[in-house]
Amino acid sequence: MSQSIREQELARVFAAVLHANTQLSSQATAGVGHNRGPPEAEPALYTIEGFCKSHNVSRSLLYQLLRDGIGPRTIKLGRTVRISREAEIAWRAERQAASNQAA
Repeated sequence: MSQSIREQELARVFAAVLHANTQLSSQATAGVGHNRGPPEAEPALYTIEGFCKSHNVSRSLLYQLLRDGIGPRTIKLGRTVRISREAEIAWRAERQAASNQAA
């Protein structure tokens, strides 16, 4: 196989792969791929771990905020602690207001 024929064959294969990737990318964007599904709904009650993950804070920071009285309201259910969606919304509003006053 001469060099030019090999280059042509490689260019053809590259174009086919590029075309296939473009089609897959447009399908994923449209929500049709196996990696995409409906967006996850916000939980009615967060676990401590779920709240920390959702808000990108560490457990130790959350517990410090709770000790300082500026954390979200919590609900004790048996031996577990939960944070309601309403408490999350109120806490965000309080933190935003405090942040705006400090600025």
